[in-house]
Amino acid sequence: MLRNAAKQIVAFFAEKKYLCGEFKRNVMKIYHTFFIFFLSLVISFSGCVHDEVIIPNRTILYYIAGDNSLSSYAYANISSSVAGAIDNNLNGGNLLIYVDTRNDAPILLQIRRNSTGQIQTDTIKQYPEHNSASIEVMRNVLNDVFRHPRFAARSTGLVLWSHGTSWLPSDLGTGGYLSLRAFGQDGRDWMELNMLRDALDGYHFDFMIFDACYMAGIEVMYALRQCADYIMASPTEVIAEGLPYRQLIKTMFADQPIPYIMREISEQFMNYYNAMPGLAQSASTVVVRTQGLDQLANVSREIFHSKDTAAFFAVPLSEIQVLERLTTNPFLYDFEDFSSHLSNEQQLVSLRNALGNITIYKATTERAFYANFPTRTYEIDSNRYCGMSAYIPQKGYSLLNDWYKQLDWYKAVYE
Repeated sequence: MLRNAAKQIVAFFAEKKYLCGEFKRNVMKIYHTFFIFFLSLVISFSGCVHDEVIIPNRTILYYIAGDNSLSSYAYANISSSVAGAIDNNLNGGNLLIYVDTRNDAPILLQIRRNSTGQIQTDTIKQYPEHNSASIEVMRNVLNDVFRHPRFAARSTGLVLWSHGTSWLPSDLGTGGYLSLRAFGQDGRDWMELNMLRDALDGYHFDFMIFDACYMAGIEVMYALRQCADYIMASPTEVIAEGLPYRQLIKTMFADQPIPYIMREISEQFMNYYNAMPGLAQSASTVVVRTQGLDQLANVSREIFHSKDTAAFFAVPLSEIQVLERLTTNPFLYDFEDFSSHLSNEQQLVSLRNALGNITIYKATTERAFYANFPTRTYEIDSNRYCGMSAYIPQKGYSLLNDWYKQLDWYKAVYE
């Protein structure tokens, strides 16, 4: 009943059409605060004779869409997280893991510290075999965690784990281009970027982390700007081992400001891979503060909107930092480097200021690993690395260029 009261407050503003932009972000936070406050009151009034109930500081969900070639790494990452949860590293918080792999039915797990101080893994829910790359399934899992009083917390985080291709088709390498794709492979099914945005609609996380390749695209960040305060992702491929969760758990649940946490996680991620030998010494990352993305779009519109198609086709691709090697012909390039070829001096200063306003952290190893690239690695120039990729429309790829027009970033910047 109390939860419904909070929802009615949000519904009132929605009917008045006030839920947009930064106001929508703030109202979602108000709703979350109301829910925690009301839950605390209910617990207090119904159990006055008991010890004080403390609402956990943070609930984090891993959404592991692993019904694909990464299945074995999913289990390894879960084991790594269990190992990282020792010594009270969960800080009283809730760590939930939804995992769907090739050979096992989907389940929702909780890693927790029991009354004896030992770490144990509980099965919270078993699901029938389903498509983890669908909007409905993702929303159901999110509801099972973040709408359940048992896992209420003052802060929330979401880790999205799977294959990723930014917004590009999953069959890009075949030249078939059957449909758009972005994140979360389940067998032959993938989730488009706009589908991911719709699945997350109505939720707002303190932070979101992509443990998936290529998701640090300006198109991805802009599409999900209402879903989290901070987003961490990689603009290049992520080594299959993924994030070093054993080292990260304590930081993820630390009672620290979110920008500090995100920077620490990113630095630990980079330190881990910088210490790797050979081809495994490959990592790139960026942490974006989403609140400034609308301003970045406004600045970018000043640069891109006045240009005709011929101007984009004339951009010298060989001179721009490449961040994607799914095929022999790359499509994703460094966003700032690309923009600089279309900007005048004043526009470029404005762009760099807007980028500096949203970039909490960025880093890359000297070389990036690309599974499909002949030599497996490709040099990354850190001086031309802003942390985010962008698609450059190219002559001869009319279908990709048309699909690009479906994205929120295109509509905000190019139309």
